[in-house]
Amino acid sequence: MRLTQYIKSSNWLVLFIGTLLSIIMTACSSGSSSSSSPTTLQISALSESTIQVGESTTATLSVTNAPSGESIIVAITNNNNSVINVTPHSCTLSAKNNSCTISLVGVGAGTASFSASSTSLTTVTSNIITITPLPFSNNGILFGTQNGLFFTGESLIAGNAPLSGVDYSPVADLAVDSNNNLYAGTTGAVFGGFGAGKVFKYNSTLGYWNVLAGSGSGGSLDGSGVNVLVNDSNGNIYAGTNQGNVFKYTNGVWSLIAYDLNQPVMALAFDSSNNIYVGTNNGADVGDVFKYVDGVWKELGSPDSTGIQSIAISSSNKIYVATQGNGGDGQVYEYASGTSWTTLSTFSDGAINAVLVSGNNLYTGASTGKIYQYSGSGTAWTDIGTPDVLSSSAVMTMYSDGSNIYAGTYGDNYNGQVYRYASGTTWNKINTLNNGGISSIVIVNNKLYTSTKNDGDGIGNVYMQDSTVWSVLGQGAIDGTPVYSTHIANDGSYYVGTQSNVFKYITTTKSWQQLGYINSSAGISSVVTGNNNIYASALNGVIYLTNDSVINWTPIYSGTDEVVSDMLINSATLYASINYNDPNDQILKDGVVQVYNNSTGNWSKISGTAARGSLDGSPIQAITTDSANSLYAVTAGMGTGGYVWKHAESASGWTMVGFGTLDGTSINTVITDSNLNVYVGTTGGNIFKYNGMYWLKINTYPLDTAGISSLQFDNSNNLYATTYGGFIWEYIAGNSLWVNTGYGIGVSINNTGASGY
Repeated sequence: MRLTQYIKSSNWLVLFIGTLLSIIMTACSSGSSSSSSPTTLQISALSESTIQVGESTTATLSVTNAPSGESIIVAITNNNNSVINVTPHSCTLSAKNNSCTISLVGVGAGTASFSASSTSLTTVTSNIITITPLPFSNNGILFGTQNGLFFTGESLIAGNAPLSGVDYSPVADLAVDSNNNLYAGTTGAVFGGFGAGKVFKYNSTLGYWNVLAGSGSGGSLDGSGVNVLVNDSNGNIYAGTNQGNVFKYTNGVWSLIAYDLNQPVMALAFDSSNNIYVGTNNGADVGDVFKYVDGVWKELGSPDSTGIQSIAISSSNKIYVATQGNGGDGQVYEYASGTSWTTLSTFSDGAINAVLVSGNNLYTGASTGKIYQYSGSGTAWTDIGTPDVLSSSAVMTMYSDGSNIYAGTYGDNYNGQVYRYASGTTWNKINTLNNGGISSIVIVNNKLYTSTKNDGDGIGNVYMQDSTVWSVLGQGAIDGTPVYSTHIANDGSYYVGTQSNVFKYITTTKSWQQLGYINSSAGISSVVTGNNNIYASALNGVIYLTNDSVINWTPIYSGTDEVVSDMLINSATLYASINYNDPNDQILKDGVVQVYNNSTGNWSKISGTAARGSLDGSPIQAITTDSANSLYAVTAGMGTGGYVWKHAESASGWTMVGFGTLDGTSINTVITDSNLNVYVGTTGGNIFKYNGMYWLKINTYPLDTAGISSLQFDNSNNLYATTYGGFIWEYIAGNSLWVNTGYGIGVSINNTGASGY
């Protein structure tokens, strides 16, 4: 009896324990399932995927499976701030408050997106939004560019000359996408231009280059130069920059690949699986090779602890690099594994600048001007000639179309040439170029193209080989030099000042007429009309006059060590701002305003209280007047920011407008409206308005950190700003919003290079 009871009791206990364990396991299983669901970010579809400049749309950012009781701070990143404004810049989400609304306002024509990211969560990116331009009107702005073009709004008023460069800076590389579109990467206009290097796409219909704007200064990618361009097998364009970044261009947006590599990117290449490889070179220390793997750069080592000049990958995915040698001799290496490389050469030719795979053959070009072909084993190479046999100029780049081998040289005295390999040690020069070292060679639709990096004046270009000559790719410039100044006369006639000439647009013939010849190559800084005369000032300190009917330029002012920055005519009186170019340090300073007496032909100074009668000791950037006949001048300042000065009609001296500097940078331009409000634009990219009591900044973010070059009103009193980065912005006063008109092509616009109409 006791045994039976014990057994029954034991069975009940076993049953109880089993049931309890089942409940616990179910609970644990349920808890485990809940905790294993990942926390994710999501962006909804846009309420409107296509909007016009100035219009807005929204999207919803949400989080799923947020941990209970925790807050998640999500950063919102604008992937193209030249096209859209995105607000807010961050959202705090939780399980309870799991979404927020993201607002997007179109500020420029193009395509863009935004991304949301938070620590330990996968970054998500919105759908692409398309911004269409503002409708074109009969009122607007006309402007000229540093590469010689002239526009009224979006329309080119073409001349017959070739472009003065892509963006008036060296061209570092060319690339071709799967649709045979041609791209150029520039290093930045450091020789008389403005802004960092950019990527441009050639518009064969319009005949000029348009910038593919990034988020950096002046439409650059990261504020530095572009050193190399390459495309993958899908036609996407990649750019490597001097700051050490790699960017990918897709659907109108540049996106950063991983992180800063901390050294200039000098080489990019893809293998057959579309894996990307990078070579870095800071010109002095170690260069490295990296492969992009799972969202990060994997280091493959430094073959000889010197800079990487070039990367080539065979169809069987063998990776070859050429090194600089950094004062010694560069070599060619083949990747082995890990961070190990196999030495393929024992050259004594200085830097090895190019390595090329063509079919089953491997070639390399050296600083001694020699080109070698690899024997296929060990370190044996065959010398197949020196393309530039006269001066043994360094080989800078090589290219193969599958049938022919091409080489580009640096050139003696900056006249690099393109050569085609014949046989043995013979290379044939392809016509003649005289614009700097050859930086890239490509073939598009059976046409040969090359780009140049000019270490003399810094102006590179892109050329197309046509029969027996090289032709600049891109036409429509007025005379093939930069447009420095523009002017609209009272009768509506257009005038332009270029490097050394003044042109007038003749509407009956739809052509530009050169008005005589001004013996100056310094640049025509300003053109104005009045008193039945045309006045032109040059950057070498000379002001010229001619009658509109009989063109005969006569100097009416000639200053020693001076630069004329601006001119205007008010009530039939000519004013000019003139800066002293100190011969001891070549620094502009001591800007003054001079007044011309038409009757006597004499000039008189409206003196300030600083050195040499200047306003504040720094150069004057621009001058203007208001409807009360007051004169305004803005200065660059002495390193802490420029000032705004006013000379009233009945006053004897100058008074400062407002108090002190505005944003700590130079003030480049000034204009007034009919209500006597004063507007100025700064190098910091900001616009300020003076309402009679204080200065008010009327932009939220800098329009272009390359700087504002000019402010203009059109006939409908719409305010426009041009920038040194080459963009045109319009102020929508009702919304207190600046929008990118899309007129600018990304090539610098000078201070006096725009006019409202």
